[in-house]
Amino acid sequence: MWLKRRKLEEGNFVAEAPDMDNFVPKKVTKKIERKLLPMVRKMDAEELMESNNFKRFSKTIEAIFDAVEEVNLAELNELEDYTAIPSELLVPKYQAGELASEAAKLKSLQAMDQVPLDRLVKQLSILSWNIKDGGNVVPIPQGGEDDDEEQDDDAMFLELVWDRVNRAADCAVCAMHIMTSKRMNKRVYQEEVIDRISQFVRFQLQNTIYPSFDPVYKEMSKNKDGYIGSMKKKRTYAPSVKDRKILNIYNKCTELVSQIGRASCRERV
Repeated sequence: MWLKRRKLEEGNFVAEAPDMDNFVPKKVTKKIERKLLPMVRKMDAEELMESNNFKRFSKTIEAIFDAVEEVNLAELNELEDYTAIPSELLVPKYQAGELASEAAKLKSLQAMDQVPLDRLVKQLSILSWNIKDGGNVVPIPQGGEDDDEEQDDDAMFLELVWDRVNRAADCAVCAMHIMTSKRMNKRVYQEEVIDRISQFVRFQLQNTIYPSFDPVYKEMSKNKDGYIGSMKKKRTYAPSVKDRKILNIYNKCTELVSQIGRASCRERV
């Protein structure tokens, strides 16, 4: 009986509408914890000079200086436009890669200014000659699609050209790491080296990277009358670039463009 009466009461109950005029929202607080990254203690000068990165960079520079000991760099720079690049100035491929890698690490450690200034200036001069050596050579075949025999004959030559281009790119990356490091002396900011790096990037973009990524650009560069046909169709059916050498030089040119921008902003300041 009482259950029936309760159901009737519940059925007749009408909930009152909330008073929106006097409604006060309930405050909800949420605790947010900030996770702080551990502070990395900056090494002092003695610790930097004893670090493996600093020792490897200095050792590589010393080996390069020993190789060019018989070369008169001052006289060579004065006769730059009329003199062939001495073979002693050409940095071995593996050393160029080591220089670029170790220079990037020293820059991140803010330790580049610990390297003696005269050594950095001399190293930039040597790097500039290596950039010039690979600044105007094309490492991809320039013949037509039917020149299979000619491409086979040129395979060894192109391999040597790739070595020159990669060495120049690594030397350019190393030079930009030096010039864009913090607390560097003004003698390090050499416009001649930056101009040579800019010329290297421009040449490789126009003659290596653009033709490899854009088949229409490649055809237009070979034909003075321009490309005849459907550009959209040509680009649509073009295979993607998978050659590691092309991708590698593309990435290095991208890095160099970014570094040149930083160097330009720093010179304006």
